[in-house]
Amino acid sequence: AGARRDLEALGYYVEAFRLVPGNFVALFRAGRIRDPAAPADKDAARREQLMRRALIANGTFAPALAELAELLADRPDRADEAIGLARKACALDPAASTHRLALWNVLRRCGRTEDAGRVEEELLRVARRDRTALFELTERLEQQDRVKDAEALLMKARAASPRSPMVAMMVADFLQRH
Repeated sequence: AGARRDLEALGYYVEAFRLVPGNFVALFRAGRIRDPAAPADKDAARREQLMRRALIANGTFAPALAELAELLADRPDRADEAIGLARKACALDPAASTHRLALWNVLRRCGRTEDAGRVEEELLRVARRDRTALFELTERLEQQDRVKDAEALLMKARAASPRSPMVAMMVADFLQRH
C-alpha cells in the first residue's frame, strides 16, 4: 500500500507543478519518490531530471542540491559534480545538519574517505549538542552497519546531556532495536 500511495502522491506533485510551473518544491518532492515498479536506472534518471528542473526553478534550493548530489554519488563519472553539489548545499545552508550528512555520505560513496572522515568528525561534534543531527547521524551509521559507532555516539551524547529525556529515549530506542 505504501508504494501505491507514493505513486499517487507523485501524480499530485506533478499536477501541482503543471498548475504552477515554477513550483520547485513540488518538483523536489516528486523527485524524492522512488518508483519500485520502474527499472532502477530509469527511476534514477527520472528523479535526477526532476531535481535538475527544481534547481532550474530555484538554483539556491539547498535540499534539491543535496538530494541530487546523493543521486549522482554512485556514478563514478559524476563524482566531482556530486561532491560540488553537496558542498554548495552546505554553503547555502550551513546550519542544516542534513546537508552536512549528505556531503559526508557523498564523499564516502565517491571514495573520498579522508575528506569524509573530516566531515564525520564535524558531524560528531555537532551531534553532541544538536538532537536532530544526533538522530540523523545515528540512523546513517546504523544503515552502514556501524552499530557500535552509533551506540558510542549515543552514549557520549547521553553523558554530555544526562538530564535530556530526548537523548535518554533515543538510547532506549536504540537498545531496543539492537
